[in-house]
Amino acid sequence: MPRISDHPILGPLPEAREVWITVDGERLQAREGEPILAALLAHGIHVQNI
Repeated sequence: MPRISDHPILGPLPEAREVWITVDGERLQAREGEPILAALLAHGIHVQNI
């Protein structure tokens, strides 16, 4: 699921600094202040809590 960069009601995605997180040994680009789950979903990583 890619990030929505421009929403018809909420408008454009606000500017944020790009940061890197490491998940299971893989470096992923994220946005500062963004929840970890949002960054994972933006990279197509789905998490289930069973």
